[in-house]
Amino acid sequence: MIGKHLADLGERRFREVAVALGVAQRDVLLVWEFVKSNLNPYPTAAFTAAVSGDTSRPIIRPDVLIRDIDGELSVEVVESRRFALSVAPIYSSLSSKLRSSETTEDEKQHVRQYVGRAKFFIDNINRRRATIQRIAECLVDRQRDYLVNGVQHLVSLTRAEVGELIGMHESTVSRATAEKYVMIPSGEVVPFSHFFTASLGIKDQIKRMIEVEDPQHPYSDQEIADALDEIGIALARRTVAKYRDELQILPARLRHR
Repeated sequence: MIGKHLADLGERRFREVAVALGVAQRDVLLVWEFVKSNLNPYPTAAFTAAVSGDTSRPIIRPDVLIRDIDGELSVEVVESRRFALSVAPIYSSLSSKLRSSETTEDEKQHVRQYVGRAKFFIDNINRRRATIQRIAECLVDRQRDYLVNGVQHLVSLTRAEVGELIGMHESTVSRATAEKYVMIPSGEVVPFSHFFTASLGIKDQIKRMIEVEDPQHPYSDQEIADALDEIGIALARRTVAKYRDELQILPARLRHR
């Protein structure tokens, strides 16, 4: 049944499976319940659980920590605490002796070249850390309600707005936050992009509605759209379907129990 009709089981085509295998439909239902309750198509996922508890993704290490300390939100760039860069002591010592008559011209050029490169590299790293710190602090200021009260309080915010607030170009904000993650006060690790995604609040509303729906009469996408419209959120049915798919939630006909 699993080898040849797993997709049919997922689509709840129990009668078709029963006919194809020559068994009673109640036997197909028993197998479906067993598969749903006991089997996992990705059995090793438990060993790569994400920090947020989502076992479908590998561990994600945050680049920035946002903590709630006695009601105050603090920002820490993890890289700053993890290690510090400096010029090797031997080069620092040589650099101070460049005017000595004992140092040859080749040695002076070598020291100037490599110490200069090292300092330039370190300065770039420090500027990058400072940039991420400033961006994170700006996000804490603008998205405080989201950080304290949950995703339903996320407000619309663009990278251009953040750039204007901290005196940087939008492209600088984009590069500095690309593929970087933040651990928020709830302990969840989210990408920086979450702070710029106003639709997350709406997705959370949809998720909450489906979590409390009647299993025997799950909400259709249109019913969800109508319910959202009643609380002032205008959303087309196809947009609801898109957000539901992104949340990895099945359509109503497949959620029916």
